[in-house]
Amino acid sequence: MSARIGERAPEDLPIVLVGGPADGHWYHRADFEQRQRAARRMAETHHRSRLHPAAWPLLYRATSTVTTHRNDPNRPAVQWIWTGPAAAHSLPDLAQLDAQARGAASSVA
Repeated sequence: MSARIGERAPEDLPIVLVGGPADGHWYHRADFEQRQRAARRMAETHHRSRLHPAAWPLLYRATSTVTTHRNDPNRPAVQWIWTGPAAAHSLPDLAQLDAQARGAASSVA
């Protein structure tokens, strides 16, 4: 908790994802960071590309922007932004981009 009563420090707030396949989804910070650790571990184990659909949590980054829930102005959250391709609005979009990237890489090799 911050020094002011009733206000929470940004690291204590939930997060809201902005952009990408999980746009608008809310998470507890620890839960989402666990998803990122699991995705990183699986990507390393299975040699997945950064665009593989299972690696989507790795393409979000924390910001310092605090926003409120659209239906409840008393519910703040820290925004995490999508850093992946702008064309990826869903997991199928991400799968298609990953397949295209792998196809391009195999034709170059």
